[in-house]
Amino acid sequence: MSPEPSPDRRMGEAGRLINVFLDPRAAFADIAARPRFWVPVVLLIILSVGSLATFSYYVGWDRVMQQQMESNPQLQNMSADQRARMEETQARMASVMGYVVPASPILTVPLTLLIVAGVFALVFRVLLATDVSFRQLFAVTSYGFLPDLIAGLATIAVVVLKDPDQFNLENPLAFNVGAYLDPESTSKALLSIATSIDLFTFWKLGLLAMGIAVAARKLAFSTALAGVSIPWLIWVLLKTGLAALRG
Repeated sequence: MSPEPSPDRRMGEAGRLINVFLDPRAAFADIAARPRFWVPVVLLIILSVGSLATFSYYVGWDRVMQQQMESNPQLQNMSADQRARMEETQARMASVMGYVVPASPILTVPLTLLIVAGVFALVFRVLLATDVSFRQLFAVTSYGFLPDLIAGLATIAVVVLKDPDQFNLENPLAFNVGAYLDPESTSKALLSIATSIDLFTFWKLGLLAMGIAVAARKLAFSTALAGVSIPWLIWVLLKTGLAALRG
């Protein structure tokens, strides 16, 4: 059975959102008992759309593509006509991306949460045979990703305040080890690992582990933490391998 808070202690949505940060055990007990997920999903979509739209306005995808083109070693071997055609193509792509990319979180945010919850279902329902439903896992995942709201607000602030030429879309915040490494002299594999050592990522892993431990009731927090961390480590290794192939 799911944990059931007493009627007088049931939380509203505002209470859930606040207590995920202040009293996560109580928040996840309520979430597991009544696994609703629309509010965090909508908030995550709104912040993602807002941060990408802010980036499109203040920095622009044309600047990103120009930076990528300048760092492309093949550019040195191109003729003036080839460079002109490439710049024209990138300008058209940047114009389209300015509209498409900010709207993409409407699909990518719920899809990402579904995939993560599906992985957790494989780990905790199939491999560990715990008594936790997919609906509970999806609700826990949705609330467990709420630190991304703070990251999104911080990203918007950085975009607005920072010199657009100095903004790094792949690593906008200095809350991971990779932010302190030189991307020009550091190997892509090492940079991939370094950027994965991230404060917000560890925060979410801890919240997800606590939420699943509370929902499954008899599951120890240490087991839940291992269950959410191992898939993440596998993802980091795959990501690092792909980065190594790119040099």
